[in-house]
Amino acid sequence: MNKTRWLAVLLAASVAVNLGLAGFAAGRMFSGVHKGPLHDPAWGLARSLRVLPEERRDEIRPLLRSQMRGVGRGVRQLRGAQRQLIGLATAEPFDGQALEAALARFRNELLASQERSHRALVAVMTALTEAERKQVLESMRRHGPPRHRKSPPPFDDATGPPG
Repeated sequence: MNKTRWLAVLLAASVAVNLGLAGFAAGRMFSGVHKGPLHDPAWGLARSLRVLPEERRDEIRPLLRSQMRGVGRGVRQLRGAQRQLIGLATAEPFDGQALEAALARFRNELLASQERSHRALVAVMTALTEAERKQVLESMRRHGPPRHRKSPPPFDDATGPPG
């Protein structure tokens, strides 16, 4: 194999590993209980709102849904950029400049996705009272990104948090 081919294979492997790690992180984020440090606070926002009374969640739900639609579109755009990277990394003949440009677009899309997520967090937190924000932030701190998709929640809405 020539040097360019090896570089393309290594880049494709690197992208695949990064995608796998991102998938693993997303899987942990959407299930189970996490005792580690607070990660991106926008992740798991809907789950963290469960500490609020049901009536209040019902009031917040339309805002959350409207904000998360934008986040969902951004995730789809990010996945499209990832597919483009893989295609360019494995293309023959290999075009390093095209890959470099695609990586720059990917970085920009990743940043834009995070910004949309953070705007959603700000919009929802703006609609909450100080006491509600404290409850939600404590829930985020306590639960963080979840670990196991099929794990039951540490408590249900009827019983509330322990203690």
